[in-house]
Amino acid sequence: MLKKLVLFLVLLVFVLSAASYMTGYITIEIPKEMKISMSILTDTETYHSGEYMEARVFTACNNDLDSVIVRIYGIKDKFGEYRINEEKVVRINSPGNETVFLVRMPSCYGCAGISPGEYNLTTELIYSGEVIGNTSKTITLAK
Repeated sequence: MLKKLVLFLVLLVFVLSAASYMTGYITIEIPKEMKISMSILTDTETYHSGEYMEARVFTACNNDLDSVIVRIYGIKDKFGEYRINEEKVVRINSPGNETVFLVRMPSCYGCAGISPGEYNLTTELIYSGEVIGNTSKTITLAK
């Protein structure tokens, strides 16, 4: 119970310290008595072509995990390719950590295969080749 309280408080501090960010949040149960919590925050919810998005992925686990891949992807074009698709290898430790992605938004023009509108931004945690958690949020791409 104490571990759960500490984990909750750490995530709460992360969220409160990033008060200007918008959030999506989920807690994932995985085998072997591990519990992973993750959230994704972005600096705004609406982006224009060519702007930079700062996405912060907060993760916490009751066990330390090495070589975890944090993947962020979204904004699929008309050719079926994700225009945002990045990965970082991190170590997740208790009580938690943060991974920051700085991503340039694609152009939303007909020739780029992207229209203005709402898109899902998804974050996955991959450990030993298995997706052990994910969360997503909606962002808007404008011209």
